[in-house]
Amino acid sequence: MDDSGFLNTVVNLKKPAVLVNTEDPLMRLSSVLPCNRSATRMACEYLLDRGHRDILFLTHPGRRTIEQREDGWRDAMRCRQLQCDDSRILTVTDWLPELAEQAVIARFRDNPRECTAILCANDSLALGRSMVCGP
Repeated sequence: MDDSGFLNTVVNLKKPAVLVNTEDPLMRLSSVLPCNRSATRMACEYLLDRGHRDILFLTHPGRRTIEQREDGWRDAMRCRQLQCDDSRILTVTDWLPELAEQAVIARFRDNPRECTAILCANDSLALGRSMVCGP
């Protein structure tokens, strides 16, 4: 949850709480989360090491953790001097796999060879992408 109202409610409960896969920007609550930026950079480097050079990033923005994942994708691409501007980001309006599927189909309708890989911001979007592209 990145919702400040929710975080304030939890803080005001005055009960022990630990956030998982999110953080409190005011550091009132403890949190446990992976380094989203580094993990996504490693995932992108995995694809790059296997010969992919044109990798799209499929995302639904809005959460800090997702912004960190996008930063990791950009880090890996920039390190290899590859294109990672906003035109290489495929954005959907929600986390639904069906929306990811629709976005991928629409994107590749006119240019099916636009990229060799898609890096997804989360599992739900990857599931939708796999409906189109296969595992």
